[in-house]
Amino acid sequence: MADITTNTPQDAVASPLQAARAKQAAADAMQALHREEEWMRVAKYLPDIDTSSSKELETAGDVLRARRFPEEALEFYLAAYRHGANKEQVLNKLGVTELILHHPDRARAYFRLTLKQDKKNSDAWNNLGATEYVDGRYPASVSDYRRALKLNPASSVFHSNLGTALIGEKDFSRARKEFAAALELDPEFGTRSSDGGISAHVLSAEDRARFCLEMARIFATKGKIDAMLHSLVLAADGGMNLSDAIYDDPILGKYSKDSRVVTIISNAKAMKKTSMASTAALAPLPAETN
Repeated sequence: MADITTNTPQDAVASPLQAARAKQAAADAMQALHREEEWMRVAKYLPDIDTSSSKELETAGDVLRARRFPEEALEFYLAAYRHGANKEQVLNKLGVTELILHHPDRARAYFRLTLKQDKKNSDAWNNLGATEYVDGRYPASVSDYRRALKLNPASSVFHSNLGTALIGEKDFSRARKEFAAALELDPEFGTRSSDGGISAHVLSAEDRARFCLEMARIFATKGKIDAMLHSLVLAADGGMNLSDAIYDDPILGKYSKDSRVVTIISNAKAMKKTSMASTAALAPLPAETN
């Protein structure tokens, strides 16, 4: 369970020396960050963290999270919480920010606190599902996403996330149905990035190529050829073997002789050969010496 006052998990275990070193490393990193030009532009507009209203503090947290300053966003969200902001909403934002920082245990604690406030908060269920997905707990992730969808069946993000979790379970058939549902609800789905809201939309690196391939398949069935080609390029960039994937697929196989698809496959093979040659050319590491 997260301590909302200090933002430190109460069950964290570390030696005093380890904790001191970690704290110093974080402080050094923060100082370096605050010397950057982007931070200087943002910092001068931030409200006073001790005297500003909860609305001002929460808005500052939103801006900092959008500008890729998640550690600072946490401070302002916590201050907003202390100043009387909507607990359910701020807890959810704290969880999303911790997820951005790759702290799934803390994120999970905040989402559970959110659901303790309101069991029907669809965003919190979705975000809890995202946390379980990050941890590789795909069955739990699928269950949480289904609860989110039961509360809000019109969310393209929720359908997409469920499809992503089903990819984790290697259930590609059901995953396609969820991606198709997301695309039906939002025609721009799959062609633009997440809106950065409080509904987490995650995808692991190893599943990204498969996701892009499945999207290419769906775009092909809908006749959206440009979007299909774009998704195939992304799948190739992610390491997908397009030759086998396309030729063996009853839908994508129809485009196997399309000059644009042939070019994408050829470029992918060339890039793979170049990458392998570069790796082989690396000098071996020197032997360890006593």
